[in-house]
Amino acid sequence: MFRGMFSGISGMKANQTKLDVIGNNISNVGTTAFKSSRARFQDMLSQSYSDAMAPAQNIGGINPSQVGLGVQLASIDTVMKQGMMQPTGRNLDFGIDGDGFFMVAKGPKVFGDGTVQVNHRPGTHNVIPQSLQTSGMELMYTRDGAFTLDEEGNLLTGDGYRILGYSLSNDITSVPATAKSPNVVSTGGFNFRFGAGSALNGYRVVIGAVGPQTPASADVNKSTKTITVNGDFSGEGALTSEQLEAAINRALNSAGIGQVMYVTGKSSVINGMYSDRIKGGSDAQKPGSINFAGFNIKFSEGDSLNQYSVELGDINAGSFEAEITADKKIKVNGPFKNSVLTGTQLKDVLNRALQSKGITQKVTDVTGNQVNFPKLSDKTVTNSDPSKAPGNLTVAGYSFEFPSSDYNDMEIVFDSINESPLDVKIDFTGTPKKMTIKGDFVRDGITAETLKAAINGQITDVSKQIQKISGKFSLSSGMISGVIEGGTTLAKPEKVNAAGFEFDFEHGASLNDYKIQIGKISSGTQTSADIDTENKRIVINMDLVSPNGTTSMAVQNAINRALENKGINQRLAVKGVPTQVYDTESLTTDGGTPVQSIDVNGELNYVDGTKDLKSYDGNLKCLRVPEKVRIPGTEEYLRVKTYTISKDGVINAVLEDGRVSALGQIATVSFKNSVGLTKLGKNIYQQSVNSGDPVIRSGVGTLGEDNSKGYGDVLQGMLEMSNVDLAEQFTDMIITNRAFQASGKMITTGDEILQDIINLKR
Repeated sequence: MFRGMFSGISGMKANQTKLDVIGNNISNVGTTAFKSSRARFQDMLSQSYSDAMAPAQNIGGINPSQVGLGVQLASIDTVMKQGMMQPTGRNLDFGIDGDGFFMVAKGPKVFGDGTVQVNHRPGTHNVIPQSLQTSGMELMYTRDGAFTLDEEGNLLTGDGYRILGYSLSNDITSVPATAKSPNVVSTGGFNFRFGAGSALNGYRVVIGAVGPQTPASADVNKSTKTITVNGDFSGEGALTSEQLEAAINRALNSAGIGQVMYVTGKSSVINGMYSDRIKGGSDAQKPGSINFAGFNIKFSEGDSLNQYSVELGDINAGSFEAEITADKKIKVNGPFKNSVLTGTQLKDVLNRALQSKGITQKVTDVTGNQVNFPKLSDKTVTNSDPSKAPGNLTVAGYSFEFPSSDYNDMEIVFDSINESPLDVKIDFTGTPKKMTIKGDFVRDGITAETLKAAINGQITDVSKQIQKISGKFSLSSGMISGVIEGGTTLAKPEKVNAAGFEFDFEHGASLNDYKIQIGKISSGTQTSADIDTENKRIVINMDLVSPNGTTSMAVQNAINRALENKGINQRLAVKGVPTQVYDTESLTTDGGTPVQSIDVNGELNYVDGTKDLKSYDGNLKCLRVPEKVRIPGTEEYLRVKTYTISKDGVINAVLEDGRVSALGQIATVSFKNSVGLTKLGKNIYQQSVNSGDPVIRSGVGTLGEDNSKGYGDVLQGMLEMSNVDLAEQFTDMIITNRAFQASGKMITTGDEILQDIINLKR
């Protein structure tokens, strides 16, 4: 009887506690990253009326008879499931999507190394306790990422707790990060000064390609630790320090090296790095064809007939022949008045004449037909009135009008039409009477007036002088060919020299206008050649630094292979000893120390956020978002325009010149038993004896063990909502309320029974 009443009391107490838990959950339904709780019950001690009995031979076993004495609170558990993510659009709001807590701390600012130290050896990832005592920091944890900044740019929680994270670097060494620059090195007339950092320690600057018009460029080889620079070292001022500096920094950027280089000085001139243009070579080619007397004449390859011409010679010769004069004229003679020359005859005539003069070049083809010659002689007819002059007579295109009967029965003959000077002979007494005319009618273009003057100049009797001649010579064109030109014969180009070698070429014109220049000359360069057909360059790469770095035969073979690959049939021979070039390699750089994004004074240094990032030492620092970032090794500061955070917690700032600076990485932790954390209020948790030690997420590029894949992503512009489910809480509230009421009913029922017992006495 009384036991039932006390059971009711225990039920009321337990359910009252559960209602307290439900009330707290409901009140925090809007709390950022709040984790709800649940109350669990267990029964209390049970009193036995009889014990259990084992089965006997004649009877079965008997169960124990027990009555419970009520309920008690088993535990109040924190439900650590993740809440929904709510977009806020605020740059300083961060949510963790997955496992993990932000690390926050109360205590003095921590910027230097060796204060809050983290052990990232395999299987550990914890804070070294002694470092906490040294730093004076008290560590706490939260999933509430609604952070703020103070006037110094320190990253804080809403209650002023400091956000901890890693300083970042582009360097990978374990040397103390004192942000020193390596020593200055020199080669090729240039001085190379480096920005602060250790990434380029142990590197050498080596001169590579040096020929004319070589564009400024650089190649970075991480395995051999060399920076090979290429440019035009063949002339003073062809390569500037500004061009080389830009090329090197582009190469370093492409290689993922954040350290920069500064170049000063003027390039030294390396003589003999290119040859003169190749000239004088020619291939055997046919000259252009020519036209003569209606024929088209073609010739074989060669230059023997260049500047020759074919023209009409003696038109009264007995047979067709040709003669070659000292002034490079080939005159064709023949009975042109009475016979027609064929193409085959002309070819034979010309070739016989060429052979007789020892000229090996020949006529290969003659096409066409001879032009028709005009009547070159005719005789006047006596007028019906013998006392009068004969009628007009047309000879060789000229029309003659005669003044008197003295010209009756006179024969007019154009005896030579390609012979200077103009000559006229007249015989009025002979039988027959005859006028013989010679002159260069083909070349000089003798007019009718000129001819009349020449005739009348031979007649003293004015009455016999011809008064009128009209017309013109009908063969004034086509009787003299154009000049034969364009023929070439095989010839060797002139020899050229470069880098101590003499280059001697085969016959031909394929390499005319090419220039031989030296390309890459650094130590260890294999001898090779490249043919640039567009710019007409033969570029030779070879070792001109090491003694016995190459040979003339190696150069010859390399060039001839390259010519063959390009389909150029002309070959060359190479003689000589290569010129050894000095001052092509700098000393090794040394002395540079790493640059951390957060230095010992809390100042933010530029670390290239687009390159590989390293959490330099694994130690925790107070994170900052500054107004300006310093360029290491200089006094230059660049303003921060905006900032973003990546999923792994890296804070990147975009600077005023467009560069991206990595400011730091937010640290996150996990626990083996996160339910065992102690709630301190203000969305803050503290490690307890049952939560286990915090397992700290390693920073990007850690020098220790990387355990980062087991942690959630950090999302910018997001906050985690409370994980309280109102529907579930209201349902639990109803059930718990009814359980509380039922427990109270047990007490009132027990009271009624006691009243009935008391009434029995009456």
